[in-house]
Amino acid sequence: ARKAGKLALERIEIASRMRCVVLLELALSSNAPLEDGAVLLAILPLLRARRSLEKVVLSSLSLSGGKKATGLSEKRALMDRISSLLQKRVCKSRLNGISSLAGEELRAARDARAELAARVMDEAKKSLSQSHSDCCSLSLILIMKSLPQDEGNAIAIAKSVYCDAIKQWSSSKSSKLKTSILHDLIVRSPSLARVVLAEPLTDAAENARSAFLKAESFRLLSDLYHVARTDDSQLVDTGMASLQRSAGKFASSLSSAAQDSDIAKAKRARELLKAATELVAFSSAYCQNDADLWDRLEHFAGLLKDFGDGSNSPAINTKCKSIVEMVAEGSKARLGKTSGKAAKMSSAGGSKKKKKKGKR
Repeated sequence: ARKAGKLALERIEIASRMRCVVLLELALSSNAPLEDGAVLLAILPLLRARRSLEKVVLSSLSLSGGKKATGLSEKRALMDRISSLLQKRVCKSRLNGISSLAGEELRAARDARAELAARVMDEAKKSLSQSHSDCCSLSLILIMKSLPQDEGNAIAIAKSVYCDAIKQWSSSKSSKLKTSILHDLIVRSPSLARVVLAEPLTDAAENARSAFLKAESFRLLSDLYHVARTDDSQLVDTGMASLQRSAGKFASSLSSAAQDSDIAKAKRARELLKAATELVAFSSAYCQNDADLWDRLEHFAGLLKDFGDGSNSPAINTKCKSIVEMVAEGSKARLGKTSGKAAKMSSAGGSKKKKKKGKR
């Protein structure tokens, strides 16, 4: 009787919580304007409630050996409803932002968002599933978009949250952080991602604790340097400048990977070659005057030739040759451009001397 009473109370509690979620859905789907604070304040309690439910569901499944436990379907339904609320309502809310605020009011709003972002990232690090990680990821992006897109606000807060996360993800064996947290930022806020992620990802590509994580870093860098993907952010130019600054280090990390036998495995090698293709294409378009970068790319091309020759895969060998040719063509175009400028300057200098002689 005591057990039955406990189960009955649990069902009443779950039903009450489900009604609260439904009311939140109605509030967020109405046309009435909601304050940013009301939307943002809902994020953390919802994430914590979802993770708590997921923990109970997974524990019940483990104890029952996969059999259907009493009350489990109601808890799972509530968990799924919270996921839907976060992903389809909360994280799609149109916020007014804090650009109109000033002074102490602006500082307080900024600090509150910085603290919320840090706590959401902590939730992401405790994720028990991909679904929970996705909810955290979308919440973080919403917070970043609610901030002014400049050095003192979105950039500073994103760096404090994401850079530490990448360091832990690439170095700690116990890290539960999913790669999708970083990929979502690249896809949904490409300009901010380029400013924030370029440097720490190039570090991870060279120093991550495993070949798998190095390959994942190269995959993320491929997306980051795929500049056809863009947005209407005011950080577009800042993002491109960040990619240019990190390009030399990126090229060096490719050279290190080309000498790593663990990266030579077909799947990881493909990520390396895809990243190299994006970097060479980017360098040819935006970094023709960077002599140091092209020296590093030429060094990498030499290593890549040996890398391709040593591979048992014809596809990888062909791709290596293609990238080596891309580097050669880029170097040739850069040298031609440099020679043309030198000849033009020399010609201009000669004409000035002739004019001086004519005056005499």
